[in-house]
Amino acid sequence: MFERFNIEVIATTESPLDPLEHHRKLRASGWKGRVITAYRPDPVVDPEFEGFRDNVLQFGALAREDTATWRGYLAAHRERRAYFKTMGATSTDHGHPTARTCDLPAGECQRLLDRALAGTATADEAEQFRGQMLTEMARMSIDDGLVMQIHPGSFRSHNPRVFRDFGRDKGADIPTPTDYVRALKPLLDRFGNERGLTVILFTLDETAYSRELAPLAGHYPILKLGPSWWFYDSPEGMQRFREQVTETAGFYNTVGFNDDTRAFMSIPARHDVARRVDCRFLATLVRRAQDRRGRGVRARAGACVRSREASLQALTYHDQNRRALRDDAARGSARSGGARAHNTASAAAPRSPSMRVSRWPALIVEANGLPATHGRRRRYLAQCARRRHAPVVAGPFIRRQQRSDILPQSFRRTPDARARGGSGRERRLLAASPRAN
Repeated sequence: MFERFNIEVIATTESPLDPLEHHRKLRASGWKGRVITAYRPDPVVDPEFEGFRDNVLQFGALAREDTATWRGYLAAHRERRAYFKTMGATSTDHGHPTARTCDLPAGECQRLLDRALAGTATADEAEQFRGQMLTEMARMSIDDGLVMQIHPGSFRSHNPRVFRDFGRDKGADIPTPTDYVRALKPLLDRFGNERGLTVILFTLDETAYSRELAPLAGHYPILKLGPSWWFYDSPEGMQRFREQVTETAGFYNTVGFNDDTRAFMSIPARHDVARRVDCRFLATLVRRAQDRRGRGVRARAGACVRSREASLQALTYHDQNRRALRDDAARGSARSGGARAHNTASAAAPRSPSMRVSRWPALIVEANGLPATHGRRRRYLAQCARRRHAPVVAGPFIRRQQRSDILPQSFRRTPDARARGGSGRERRLLAASPRAN
């Protein structure tokens, strides 16, 4: 199934007390699949863990260190971490009730260790010890390069009957509110700007996504955000994670999907769902970016295509007739030139409403290229541009197309205007032309 599912690597988590016999057997078997371990020190760093004192003594025996002293206790961790690295470990995993960290002097650490081994540590002292060990684990990760993973915020074994009958990690684990800003500050004060350390934060408190986790990961170079975890390892949970985290933390400060499952058969489905959710979120961002351009861009898309074709036709007409237009302007034959230009333009471009409207930009360029362009004619061109009329070049004159479907009522030629030789606007244009002068 490992090969059928196309799995590249699986990482398991083991206690420092585990001899990793199964990993040695896998390596000796010659199987090509890659299965590595991860360092999970909870049994020997949590004073409230069942059998903590015995675990610490066994831990010292495995590492050949005196774990009753603070220095020997830390040396035992370093030795076991090094052994785990030989078995392929690339990370450590910490399942603490909270994200609290501490940075205490060595004397205080020894006092907490003594009380923990004696079984007399209070709840707050147990929390301080766990918090100090997170800081110590970060210090060791800078030395050996193991990535830290912190999974806080679960009330473990909430149902005492299930715990009594079946033991730890058999269900009834409930999410709790988790503080990160204040809890992580001692660790971040000491190592927050180290480039050689990576700390991945997970959470079961969705309210911390945008308020705490995303800003922290966006600022501190050591912090990355793990994917939606446990109760929120679902399509809706993954979507909420992306929506609340990515805007501030970005994609770079998240680490991709980690299925964190004991169900081997679910691995392909979980990763497929995660990829689909991420693709959906990214596609949504792309679509929103397009929508921000406004409806106008999409509405003008078709018109721009038509306008390009019309402009090419109009420019071709301009090249073919520019000499003739200048000759007409020099002779002052405005009306005959106007008829010739109008007929030529009509033959060059189809008579469709869209072409009539979209043809004017190229013709305005053509008109501005004519010699002795009068200020009134320039203003008239600007008016055509504002009202999307289609002006026609006629020698030194600019005449509107006499089309009732594109001209407002105030610009249309009435029978009386035609009898008088044109509208008042046309007579004023004629009066201002070189021929009239």
